[in-house]
Amino acid sequence: DVTGGEIFLRRDAIELLGYDLELPGGETVGPGQTFYVTWYWRARARPPGAQTIFLHVDGAGKRLNGDHVPVDGLVPVQMWDPGDVIVDRQLLVVPADFRAGTYTFYIGFFSGENRLPVTAGPKDDSNRAIAGTLVVR
Repeated sequence: DVTGGEIFLRRDAIELLGYDLELPGGETVGPGQTFYVTWYWRARARPPGAQTIFLHVDGAGKRLNGDHVPVDGLVPVQMWDPGDVIVDRQLLVVPADFRAGTYTFYIGFFSGENRLPVTAGPKDDSNRAIAGTLVVR
């Protein structure tokens, strides 16, 4: 199942279509375990310059940082053409000190100190799209 919805990172540039989770516990993951997230992006226009994806999985006073170059650098963001759908599979490890609870996925794009603005969909005041949740058991 693809989770998510219409989230735009700069309405004229990048759209998050959704994501899939592959969790070892079916619908949950435990501390110290690995899991996969597959992100689905659509380029609405050529994105501005070289961008990196930031991912913050936040909750219970903890953060899992999943910053990465999409598609292992094989398809640089600045080369995305309008209409391209990019499938970006990411392996993450839940830190051993994570407590049970629900953690929120915050995601976006950055270059240097600048983040692309989130112009539609769930977001916070730090230009982070709120993409969904992860349940740690």
